[in-house]
Amino acid sequence: MELKVGRTYRVLPVNFKNEAVGEIMKIYENTVVVLVEEYDKKDRVAILDKHQRVLVKKENVLDEVFDKVS
Repeated sequence: MELKVGRTYRVLPVNFKNEAVGEIMKIYENTVVVLVEEYDKKDRVAILDKHQRVLVKKENVLDEVFDKVS
């Protein structure tokens, strides 16, 4: 799968047990930075502590989201 900045994906962030949905902000060699838009309520504090930006291994970008929940 080709990852693109500005597109929204379902991901499993580094050091998180639950999936999140967010927009890719930056792509590195093995990871991406994602601005989280939707997340499990159990991760609320961790997501907010990181200002809604999380690191995700490229292999943990699960799929692209075409219909975002408003």
